[in-house]
Amino acid sequence: AAAGSRETPLNQESARKSEPPAPVRRQSYSSTSRDWHA
Repeated sequence: AAAGSRETPLNQESARKSEPPAPVRRQSYSSTSRDWHA
């Protein structure tokens, strides 16, 4: 189930939009991207 959700772009985009707002994502994207990708 975990692998399936990761491979699904819709789930990833929904989770990203639901967790951090757009403004916060832009500022913390460089630092947050590491945690999300890892």
